[in-house]
Amino acid sequence: MNVIRLILTMILFVGGLVLMGYSFDTPGYEALMFLAGLGVLCFSVWLAAEFGMREHRRSRTR
Repeated sequence: MNVIRLILTMILFVGGLVLMGYSFDTPGYEALMFLAGLGVLCFSVWLAAEFGMREHRRSRTR
């Protein structure tokens, strides 16, 4: 299960970087794509931190 979480967060992280990178090649939608990429990037970091905290809480209660 941890491998699936890692793959999911890495796909989101790299996808956010790709969106931010391609935002400069899309005329008229630069800001929108950059903000979407930044949002996906922030979400992936938050998701990884949340998964880590859940594992930490679960291991403390055992």
